[in-house]
Amino acid sequence: MSRRPSVVIAYAYGASDWKTGDARVAFRDNLPDIEHDFEPVDWRPYLPSPQAHLLRFVRNRDAEAPCDDTGASVARAASMRVAPAAQVAPQVAPATAAGRSSRTPRSPRTYPARSDLAATAAERAAVAEGRRDGRRSLDPLTRPAMRVVHHAMVDYAGITMADVLGYLRDPAAVIEPIAQRLVEIRRGAGGRPVVAVGLSLGGIIMVDTLASILADERLPESERRAADLLVTVGSQSAALRAMGVMPSAPRDVLHPRLFTPWLNVWHEHDYLSYPVGAVFEHLGDVCDRRAVQRGAFPGVHSGYLNRSSRFFGHLGDSIRERFGG
Repeated sequence: MSRRPSVVIAYAYGASDWKTGDARVAFRDNLPDIEHDFEPVDWRPYLPSPQAHLLRFVRNRDAEAPCDDTGASVARAASMRVAPAAQVAPQVAPATAAGRSSRTPRSPRTYPARSDLAATAAERAAVAEGRRDGRRSLDPLTRPAMRVVHHAMVDYAGITMADVLGYLRDPAAVIEPIAQRLVEIRRGAGGRPVVAVGLSLGGIIMVDTLASILADERLPESERRAADLLVTVGSQSAALRAMGVMPSAPRDVLHPRLFTPWLNVWHEHDYLSYPVGAVFEHLGDVCDRRAVQRGAFPGVHSGYLNRSSRFFGHLGDSIRERFGG
């Protein structure tokens, strides 16, 4: 009879999965034949998220610079509040012969989610009315669907991109405390294998942190391998390496020393996930596996912890192969 594997899973959350589901429950329910302790690795305290909300606003109609006279008047009034009156030169707006502005005043701006929600409701009503009349029109169906996709991509990709850029601005601020956390998990594992799992940005952080620990000469040689298996899912390390901005694999280092063994799970329809084999082929013990959950981006990016993705199947197979069972 095969032995049941017993491991410690150190899990680094993605940019938003800590809000959308309970990762601890997902691992418990989908790895029933593997005894494991779940240790969360939370990088959020070291990477504050206001930049994600700021990016959401920047990618919004209310962030547009006004081009009409009303908006220009507001801007001039704001500048007069912060500048001495003597330094503010009078500005005259273009006018017609009647003395009025030649531009049509812009209607009040609203957040796209609100205006598009109203438009979507109206289009759905038009679809229902058309069906009653025996008509078919793809356009009223297409536009609401595209709005849903657009806002999902802006919200989800906006959060992810903002957090990734925030991390790249000062990776050491995240890597150092996460390294301490992984060393603590290793010391408390009681000799059991430690599996470091990271989703999306959590995967990037795991790759960089394990590489940092591996190169840290202040640690005893026995503690420089803070894990026994690295698992990334829906992650972007390969893209960062290709662009030359990966903290643990600088552009001028031909063969960076990274942690292995490394299992990477990605999805063809997830534009925030990449295979790593071709980019890190010099490492040797690297394996790419595909997830198979149905859907399109961005839904597939948030669906890796579902049973249908086969992520847990790949993870379980790798654990059993390496650690018994």
